[in-house]
Amino acid sequence: MPWRYVLDIANGIKRLGHDCIILTDNNLTQAKKWVNKDTIVYQIKGRFSFRNNNFTNLVNKIGPDAIYFPVSRKSAISGRLSNVGNILAIAYFPGSWLNLRTIWRTLPKLSFFQAFVYAAESLIPGSLLVKKLKKRKTAGLIALSSYTTGCLIHCGWSASKIKTIPPGLDPIPTAMSYSETFKKHSVYNKSKTSFLYMGPPEKIRGIFCLLKAFDLAADRADDITLACLLRHDSYTEFNGVFKAHASLRHKERIILITDSLNKPNLATFIKASDVVVLPFLLVPSEIPLAVIEALSLGKPLIITESGGTSQFVKEAAMVIPPNNVEALKNAIVNIASRYEMRKKMGLKAKEIASRHPRWEQVSKELFEFTQQMLPTKELHLSQ
Repeated sequence: MPWRYVLDIANGIKRLGHDCIILTDNNLTQAKKWVNKDTIVYQIKGRFSFRNNNFTNLVNKIGPDAIYFPVSRKSAISGRLSNVGNILAIAYFPGSWLNLRTIWRTLPKLSFFQAFVYAAESLIPGSLLVKKLKKRKTAGLIALSSYTTGCLIHCGWSASKIKTIPPGLDPIPTAMSYSETFKKHSVYNKSKTSFLYMGPPEKIRGIFCLLKAFDLAADRADDITLACLLRHDSYTEFNGVFKAHASLRHKERIILITDSLNKPNLATFIKASDVVVLPFLLVPSEIPLAVIEALSLGKPLIITESGGTSQFVKEAAMVIPPNNVEALKNAIVNIASRYEMRKKMGLKAKEIASRHPRWEQVSKELFEFTQQMLPTKELHLSQ
């Protein structure tokens, strides 16, 4: 699960006046950016078996009334569900509900390890996870999309013990923030139809497929440009993206931007664009914040079929098969030439965003769901 989701919920629970502690075996660098100074984060170090013992000992020492822990279909066979005794345990399913039918053609584009992990996730029956959670006496289950919730219910989990709680929506900036980065790339805004990609330069995000498809689309449409806001994450592939860009015929119409942007500056780029393109090979975690940000600013999307995420965007997006250069090229050409369609999709995007919960509501919904499982106690929470 993205740090952002965990940390914002923890911060929100603290603002509700309750204790919330985060336990992680990841590096704490990312936490410092988002976590409230009053939210406690413990890092558990060591090999898995040792970490598992440290985790159990730390939970017993803290003595929370409830604990949230991440699961996937692989959890059904991995044995990575820690025993927390009689503490109320609520699982959350952060990933997409993968289907081999939709991801098989993307696997050759991934590293061997990634392909193995995602193929295994798509093949393991969800019913095995449900059985294991029941055996561990898990009280409740949280999914991040309605689609995943439906899949878990279909696999045997009780509809009364599951809640869909997606990532929240940030406050929408009301004014444009014309940073030096934006001004430097102002040529990007003079096009009749401007496309925007935002995210790390990683194969799994579909950036290489997008560069090829856009180059082909530019052969047919001479009034389109593409700006790529390349975020600095772990395991990014900047060199590969720069090399791919250098080989394109229409590289002068594709701008690669590596500057770090704050929220107002990011919003300015989104507002200035006509279409946001997020051609994931597959979606590791639902629902990507880039999708929610685009919807909140009324932008139509081109997105790949990805289960919960592609269903979430509904009529606000053109949905295409993943890792399909031809389909992506055609979608770019099609939407570039149809202003009225883009306008209609943009209005639908705003409608979807208007119903979407803010981060404060997300934290409140999670807390209330926990109260349903344990209604008579003052809660002290651990994630």
